[in-house]
Amino acid sequence: MRTQVGIIGSGPSGLLLARLLHLQGIETVILELRSREYVLGRIRAGVIEQGMADLLREAKVGARMDRDGLIHEGINIAFDGRLERIDFPKHTNGKVVMVYGQTEITDDLMKAHIDEAGGTADMAPCPGGVRPGSYMLDITNESKPFPVSVWQVPVGNFCNKGGRFGPHQSAETVNGRINRFENKIAWLAYFNAGIRVLDLSDPYQMKELGYYIPKTNERSHPIASGQPTVIQINDVDIDARGLAYASDRVGTGLFILEYRRTQ
Repeated sequence: MRTQVGIIGSGPSGLLLARLLHLQGIETVILELRSREYVLGRIRAGVIEQGMADLLREAKVGARMDRDGLIHEGINIAFDGRLERIDFPKHTNGKVVMVYGQTEITDDLMKAHIDEAGGTADMAPCPGGVRPGSYMLDITNESKPFPVSVWQVPVGNFCNKGGRFGPHQSAETVNGRINRFENKIAWLAYFNAGIRVLDLSDPYQMKELGYYIPKTNERSHPIASGQPTVIQINDVDIDARGLAYASDRVGTGLFILEYRRTQ
């Protein structure tokens, strides 16, 4: 996998850096040893200075801080039998500090990225230790192909919702002829994650352009005994007009889709 910036650790600093870079169109990958639950369970200091509060607002994650945080305008120092007040705004050109926990900042930053992705984060492994992914291979030497990038569905509780989850088939043909992916777009059938549309223009960093997860209906049935009834997109193919035809394995129906790039 290739990225423009690699960040070690998903504490407030790493997450804020990733957030600010994201808002400037710069891709990042954060490497974190611990689980999300562990990271959010760490209790850290709860006072941030004016500059950091302003930076969180710039990163568009300051709404809850402004609503729930406590503005602190000074401190009292007891000295020689008297109490002296240090007025922060008076001595710092109007600046104050904010009482707001770093744990809350971490939570706000994580939710901001998740909300932009369109759902609830789910990066836990699936049963069996495998989280299905789609791989881009370099076949310059056809006898020794090797992976250059991997793409995974970024959001959704697909490991736990039932049925199968993962890539089953890509749109391999166009009107029955081999798909050469000249438009650099791939359509993938992803079982309970529906139909996913990927941008292949940078083979070292595949990106999701869009997705569609159909709802089940009265014709749908469980894929196996004891399983809940969930969508199971099994196959997808496209025609010369760019229309995609996706079929569901549990009887829901045939779906005809068209992807249009946003301007």
